[in-house]
Amino acid sequence: MFLVYVPKNGITLFKIKLDNLGSSSHYEFSAYFLNVIKQKAGQGGEPNVIFELRASAAAGSLLAYIDVGKIPHSKTLTWLQRGFSFIVPKNPVELVVTIKITGENSVLAIDDIQLRTCSTNHPVSVPPVILLNQPTFCPILSWEPIGTTLTNTTMADFVPSGIFIDNHNIIYVNDPNNSQIQVWNGGETVPRSVKPISLRSSRGIFVAKNGDIYLDIGENNSRVDKWSNYLKSSVPVMSVKGTCYGLFVDRDDNVYCSLWNQHTVVKRSPYDRTYSGNSIAGNGTCGSKSTMLCFPSGIFVDTNFNLYVADYDNHRIQLFEPGRSDARTLVGNDILGDQSLNHPTDIKVDADGNLFIVDHGNHRIVRFGSDGLHCIIGCPDTNGTESHELNSPRGIAFDTRGNIFIFDSGNHRIQKFTLARNICISYNLPKICPNATWNQDGITVVNQTLIGNAGRGIFVDSNNTLYVAAHNKSQILILGENSVSPIGKNVSLTPYTDIFVSNESEIYYEGHNETGQIKKWLKNSNTSVSVASFPGNCYGLFIDHNNSLYCSINTQNIVVKMSLNDNTNTVVNVTGTGIRGSDLDQFSGPCGIFVDFDFTLYVADSGNNRIQSFQLGENNGTAIAGNGTPNNLELNYPTGVVLDADNNLFIADNNNSRIIRVIRDDYRCVVGCNPNETSTSDTLNDSYALRFDSHGNLFVADGFNHRIQKFTIAANSCGNSNKNR
Repeated sequence: MFLVYVPKNGITLFKIKLDNLGSSSHYEFSAYFLNVIKQKAGQGGEPNVIFELRASAAAGSLLAYIDVGKIPHSKTLTWLQRGFSFIVPKNPVELVVTIKITGENSVLAIDDIQLRTCSTNHPVSVPPVILLNQPTFCPILSWEPIGTTLTNTTMADFVPSGIFIDNHNIIYVNDPNNSQIQVWNGGETVPRSVKPISLRSSRGIFVAKNGDIYLDIGENNSRVDKWSNYLKSSVPVMSVKGTCYGLFVDRDDNVYCSLWNQHTVVKRSPYDRTYSGNSIAGNGTCGSKSTMLCFPSGIFVDTNFNLYVADYDNHRIQLFEPGRSDARTLVGNDILGDQSLNHPTDIKVDADGNLFIVDHGNHRIVRFGSDGLHCIIGCPDTNGTESHELNSPRGIAFDTRGNIFIFDSGNHRIQKFTLARNICISYNLPKICPNATWNQDGITVVNQTLIGNAGRGIFVDSNNTLYVAAHNKSQILILGENSVSPIGKNVSLTPYTDIFVSNESEIYYEGHNETGQIKKWLKNSNTSVSVASFPGNCYGLFIDHNNSLYCSINTQNIVVKMSLNDNTNTVVNVTGTGIRGSDLDQFSGPCGIFVDFDFTLYVADSGNNRIQSFQLGENNGTAIAGNGTPNNLELNYPTGVVLDADNNLFIADNNNSRIIRVIRDDYRCVVGCNPNETSTSDTLNDSYALRFDSHGNLFVADGFNHRIQKFTIAANSCGNSNKNR
């Protein structure tokens, strides 16, 4: 054990040589620290520990710089383990680890210094090499349409050319006109300036885990430099033959540069003996083939080393898999029909693989995922100087909260657009084209043998798992998307119970033993707990995104709710007078319910042959379907209602044994539309409830046929696939 007094200017404790290490092997170096004495109250007392890894003791290059943070004063003599992991470079002579300590007026004990080999049986928690933010977004998200300006032309000669935000929300902006990097710490309005070297005509910027700033100076100096935040000096890391419009450093410290005029992307490993990068995308000639690029701009490399390229003059986003020279076009170049790009300049990828693209020529930001291409900022695509407009944007970055910062090139400013809505839901809201059709021959996914008589409550979660309330069998059946046979959970159910599954995969249902008693089946367990007691049987159940549980009480003609966020168990009447009637504040046997993101309540008002909608806080509803609708599609005792991504209604028209789609004033039958057909697969008998999977397929509780039917969406009915938004 070492006992170290930390003086005013800090101390370099010792240097440890590491010999005979296996090339390309993974090691962990660590030590235990204890801050045993706090010398002066209010001064120092919390030394900061830094690990350095160099190629040799004398003048070896800095391979890793890890600031593991402060060691707090310990009143209970608790030792803290600190360290880092690293991969040994090829053919090393020796490596040197240096432990440096800063922070005066403390005494630090150090013990149990270890070097361990990492293997599959000994996982190591490795600090992230990349500081780039990749937020996780929920399916329902949007940003405020009005941006705020981080900085603009009020700063002298400020013309930004690149932006990076680390996971501490420190903002780095390349300012080549002033030959500086402007740096904003969280919440600051005035930046501090970093002046590495001449940055004239600089474009790309990237910040590594240790705070080192990688900078393009290719046009004037034919290289990429690394500014060490610790050493306060620059070193070259790659020689290039032009400007790097895109710059990226992956998790193994490989440096990537998209060479605009060379129509290629080059890469250099930190262990390469030469500084010149190797071409990994594009053959150096402007062209539109899969092996070619034309003025590549922004780039992104994911954790699997897939390379995404904003292929500017080909109006597309290209994906190059590791080791492949031919790319796959993800977006643009008319691959999505009329949803094309116009000179894209930057690309970011979120935690789920969704693409965020700077659509430079259309003056907008678009998002591309499983639900297609959608404009999120700068919509419609007209340029301008107002806060909601962009003018030839070039770069994009996220902070940790999912806010978007845009390098708005034509307006010489950085614009921030705040994340407004980020809602995770457990059910599916597919985006379905107006002319979509469904295959009329249904597939029986749960039959009478499994369900018993008249299964009514169904739910399909966002993983496309089907849940069925089989009250006759006293079971909840669970069928995975690719499963053939469901598994059953033995529970006692009321005959008309609905079923709802939360984001945590907890199943809500009404138990048989006590009227209005709602139970929750806990995930990965064989137990349930009571969560609510309502004054009658719940024919409809729903949980909104504020975690309020709704219940439609059929016999009392009301809809009530209770918050699941507190323990008061207060039941609140949402709508309905409790008296059967046809006025706009009355029901006649309400059944299925649905609540949208604005807390508008939709009710299948069965006995009144209509669907009612109620705005938040309003007692009087609006009849939005039923009672003499166009195309002779009058409703007859509707019992279920759901919405798609565009708030179009889908209705279980129970006594007519069919499913109705409502788009504004257009009412169409989509399933069960030929009651005279003799085929059992395309007819329904008591269509009680319906749900979507993420693909837009419909699941219907076919009550008196004692089965659950799946109707697949016709693949050729839309130009693009139907997916959750």
